[in-house]
Amino acid sequence: MRKSPHPTPPTKKIIKIHAILKCYPPKIG
Repeated sequence: MRKSPHPTPPTKKIIKIHAILKCYPPKIG
């Protein structure tokens, strides 16, 4: 992860959240 000169974009975090939401049933909304 140190090979990338720039910090990890928040997109990866969003993808992780989407994966969790897919695993769990949507309770909000």
